[in-house]
Order: sequence, then structure tokens, then C-alpha cells
Amino acid sequence: MPLDYLWWNPTTLMRSPDPWQREALFEIVTAANDCLMVCSRGAGKSEVSAVAAYAEACLGGFALVFSRSDRQAKEEIFDRVVKYHREHRLVEELRAPTAHDLRLRNGGRVLALPCAHNAASVIGKHKVSLLIIDEAARVPDEFFSSITPVTILGKGRIVLPSTPYGQRGFFWKAWKGEEGQEDGWRRFRKPWTECPRMSPQAIERERKLKTEAQFAQEFGCVFHPTTGAMFDLGRFEQLGEEYEVELW
Repeated sequence: MPLDYLWWNPTTLMRSPDPWQREALFEIVTAANDCLMVCSRGAGKSEVSAVAAYAEACLGGFALVFSRSDRQAKEEIFDRVVKYHREHRLVEELRAPTAHDLRLRNGGRVLALPCAHNAASVIGKHKVSLLIIDEAARVPDEFFSSITPVTILGKGRIVLPSTPYGQRGFFWKAWKGEEGQEDGWRRFRKPWTECPRMSPQAIERERKLKTEAQFAQEFGCVFHPTTGAMFDLGRFEQLGEEYEVELW
């Protein structure tokens, strides 16, 4: 596949992309825009992130990806990047991929790290052309503000895929934007009803297992007010991270 064709149509890497995935990848790779993706569980946002990161590296860029845990950084994003590389090999690798790092002979690179990684140690990795922060709604504001400067020298784009996590933090602020002002973000909202791969039977099971508020957040892309929360979800997730338990 010629690289200029990859730039024009990055979804050629995928077998059966959903329409919204095609549109999102065009905005990220071809139009080079910053993107916010508010998605239902299972909508395919991790696949979009992996394709975008691999395409960026093939085109000679540096894709830096952060996830909430080391396991997610490797299994949810980086392993998919390596899968696409092994399937297509559009550019030869400089050396064998490590658990988190793929380097190509054209200078392209994908580096996937957990958000627990010391952000200060990444600041020196300048000229990041694509910064992806997976499940961004659950990432602390302090981390976000400390890591975005890596995109300045490389005129990099920022991609924030996530399910909602209440009306709080930088992700919610970016999503709602400033009324009447153009901020440069391309926004995608994909509840389960707009994801053709999800079966009604599986969704109905999830509906029965969750409260109405939980289901609306996880599958309906609803940002709930943070006052009067269902329970201390933040502490619940923190415990999971302390004991390396995947909660989602």
C-alpha cells in the first residue's frame, strides 16, 4: 500500500470499520485535527487509537499514547499497533518492538505508556506529532496539563477518546467547549445505538446488570452531574489500580 494512500484513507488498515471510525480517522490522520471521542463501551475507540498511532508512525511521525494502566497501554493499544504492523509492514522496523515501543526505519515511532509513568521523564521526548490519552475522562487534570507541552515543537495533534466520567475535569471542559466559540476540536459522540456491531441482547443484559445512571454513562454517553454521585467511583477505581485489577 503506498503511504500517500494510507494518509488519504487510513481505514484501509481495518477489515470492517464502522462509519464513525472512518470519519474519525480521516479527521485525525488526513485532516490533522484534534479530536474528542465520547464513546460507549465497545464502540471501537481503542481500535481507532491504534490505527491512528500506527498510521502516524508509518508516515514518519511520533505517536505517544497514554492509558490508565500498564496493562491497558500494552493490551488495549500497543498490541493492536503491533498487530497492524505485522499484517501490513508498510515500513520496515528499525528493531524488534519492545513491550511498549515500536520504531520504524523512516523515523516513525509509537510509544505506549501508563499514565502512572512520570510525565516529567517524557517532556524531553519532543516533536510528538500525535498524543493520544485513552479514557481521558478518568485521567487527572494535573497529568494532562503536564504532558500536552510535548506536542508544541512537533505541532502535534491531541486525541482524547473516553467514556464519560461525570461533569468534571479537563475532558468534560473540552467536550462542552465555550458557547459560541470555535475551539478547533472535532467531536464524536457514539452511544451504543450508533454502533452496529452491538447486539440488542448483549445490551439488554448490561442494562439489567447496571443502575439506570450507570448504563446511561457507560453506554449512552451521558455526563452526569458530579453532585449526589451514585457512589465514590473515583475511590473504587483507585483501589483497582492499587491492586492491579481491571475494573472496566
